[in-house]
Amino acid sequence: MAYGAYTEEKIEERIEEMTPKNKKMDIVYFFLCDGFIKIGKVNPNDDEDVADPGNEKRVLSRLSGCKTGNPKQIYLLGYLIGEETYWHRVLHEHKHQGEWYSYDGIKGILFNLRLQHSNVYLEKWRQETVDVLEKKLEEGYWYLNQYQKEEKYKDIKKEIKDIKKYTWNQYIRKVCDISFRDIESDIIEHRFEKSKSSWQLEINNIKNYSYKNWQAICDGLGLMFRTNVEYKEKRKNAIIDEMHDVIHEGDMYYHLNIYSNCAHGLTLRNAVFLYKNMHPDIKKLAIDKREKEEIKTREAMNNIYKPKKQLEEKTS
Repeated sequence: MAYGAYTEEKIEERIEEMTPKNKKMDIVYFFLCDGFIKIGKVNPNDDEDVADPGNEKRVLSRLSGCKTGNPKQIYLLGYLIGEETYWHRVLHEHKHQGEWYSYDGIKGILFNLRLQHSNVYLEKWRQETVDVLEKKLEEGYWYLNQYQKEEKYKDIKKEIKDIKKYTWNQYIRKVCDISFRDIESDIIEHRFEKSKSSWQLEINNIKNYSYKNWQAICDGLGLMFRTNVEYKEKRKNAIIDEMHDVIHEGDMYYHLNIYSNCAHGLTLRNAVFLYKNMHPDIKKLAIDKREKEEIKTREAMNNIYKPKKQLEEKTS
């Protein structure tokens, strides 16, 4: 039987193509230019390994294309495996135009993401920056006296020496104009090594509370959001939670089963905060619900073993 121009076989093939398990992920990149972030995608060379050299090559090729005809400098902030459409949806309120978003609006999220960096690009940026600084050494600075000139040259030479040794994190701080006293600097430094972060004690307390009370938290959040809530591990790809925190791959989080084409969830910190501060009546309903379910579970288990016990009593 045919439906319009499609046969049943063609329809099945189309359904198979649209099935999520066969869908290939994007390589989503983040470029910075004059106070705005461009969020775009390239087709992955390998959508399982973000560090694959082929992925890096495609992102750098896209960056080169964006620079053509653009009088302002564009910087690579990194890239990840995911879906471009997802990031456009969750950050839509900060959209400026097209694929460009307000840097100030999303930088808190951006610096929490564990973006893949590019050593190839870093080396190229170092060289280009050093070339610009070396040209400054050739300037006469006629408007300065001799002492001021010597200090100016000394500062430029020191900057050249430092930039030649820049790490990726130092490059990010430089192009994003982040000082070491900014909170963003601490986030950048520890986004891959949370165990060394300055707020680790608070993180451990939240984890312990969540571990002990996860069932009650699920029930309470379920009543608040009117959905089934699961406490689970984020298997693949980072997402943004309902309060704009980042849920990293491998993190435990509270998954909100809300019907949508976006992933929904809450970090442990936000879930615990909401549970601790929810209305006492909602919390009581959640606790009562949990107690009733535990009673039903115990009764069901007793009913399973009851016939066995009765049989043992008859035979003894």
